[in-house]
Amino acid sequence: MKEEIMEKVQIELKKNHEELLKFHELYLKQQEMMKEIQSGAMTDVRATKDLLVELQKQTGDLVQIQRDHEESLNKKMMDLEDNKARRHAELISKTASAETKENVSQINTALD
Repeated sequence: MKEEIMEKVQIELKKNHEELLKFHELYLKQQEMMKEIQSGAMTDVRATKDLLVELQKQTGDLVQIQRDHEESLNKKMMDLEDNKARRHAELISKTASAETKENVSQINTALD
């Protein structure tokens, strides 16, 4: 009887040991999966940070392009206003010249 009990105890110990090994394997697999998840999360965080840095750079570039475009438009507007003022001055000068010629012609006619 003692031998039977010892044999049963040995069988139970073996089963318990096998169960513990299975739990240990599952624990190790779980730990490995957690490491992969953490590594993936860190990779995702780094990738997101890189994307944000690139987005910030592109936004800065876009702002600079917009400023350059605005400056170009302002310069063109000033050139147009200068041309308009110059043409207006030329027109006034030509009108004054024509009026002077007409006045001289009228004076010459009156003197004749």
